[in-house]
Order: sequence, then C-alpha cells, then structure tokens
Amino acid sequence: MVVLEITKEELEGKKVNFIDVRTKLERQNGHIKGDIHIPITELESKKNELDKNKEYVLYCEKGNRSLYGSLYLVAKGYKVKSLKGGYTKYIK
Repeated sequence: MVVLEITKEELEGKKVNFIDVRTKLERQNGHIKGDIHIPITELESKKNELDKNKEYVLYCEKGNRSLYGSLYLVAKGYKVKSLKGGYTKYIK
C-alpha cells in the first residue's frame, strides 16, 4: 500500500477534488475553494458519500490528520493523497 503526499506545486493546473478534514472552527479561517468538508472525526461514517472512481486530495492545517485520513481511505479502496504541509503551506 502506497500513500503519497502531494505538494501544491504538483497540483498546479490540475482538476483537484479537495477534502478538508479540519474542524468547523478551523475552516472559519479559510478553505480551498470548491472543496468538500468532512471532518476527520466523520470520515469513517461519510466515506460512502465519496466516489471510488475519483481521486481526492485530503488536507488539514499542517498535514498530519490528512495523512492519517489518507491511510484510512486507501485501505478502504479509495484513490487519495494528502496535501503536504496542509492548508498552512498551501496558502503561502
């Protein structure tokens, strides 16, 4: 099983399906336009809402929770990567 982290630079020019796994409170400080919000605590119960044929990039504030979520979803058969450095690095 391979879970890859991906950088903002690697995503440039691509259509990306982002999933924000942060809390509602964290999200109030901003988020990536067009993303889906599924807090990490709800990922297990809401995973069936995701299309296994699509590729997703999970993100959190710094990249730790999104990596954990990516490992979980890959184990369940989803095509997922984690945004390296999270939202903090993405907006710089």
